[in-house]
Amino acid sequence: MTSTSSSLPNGGQSYGTTLTDTAPEIIAASEVDPTVRSAARHFRFSGRQFFAITCNFPEATPDSVVLASVCELSPTTQRPFLGGASVQTFNVVPENGKVVVSGRIWWDSNLLIRVSLFLA
Repeated sequence: MTSTSSSLPNGGQSYGTTLTDTAPEIIAASEVDPTVRSAARHFRFSGRQFFAITCNFPEATPDSVVLASVCELSPTTQRPFLGGASVQTFNVVPENGKVVVSGRIWWDSNLLIRVSLFLA
């Protein structure tokens, strides 16, 4: 990767990373246990700004592959919707029997949030 900067139309500078055509370096690889079945679950919580929640997930181990998504839930229907707040996932950490998810809700008052986890 190379670092680049460029001028923006308003005269400011933009800094970023440019990916090159080289093959990625594999630092470590591991096999996923073929005996583990896939599972998916939803978890709801109310929060604002930074969060770290622990989700009970009996099938999880430190070797699990876990994907997470977060979204805002409507306060009236409790269904996912695209509200005014941005919601980010920072870390997804599988442990024995649980998954810890951290992130940020870009809003100053509590919102109802759903974390969806898929484990393979």
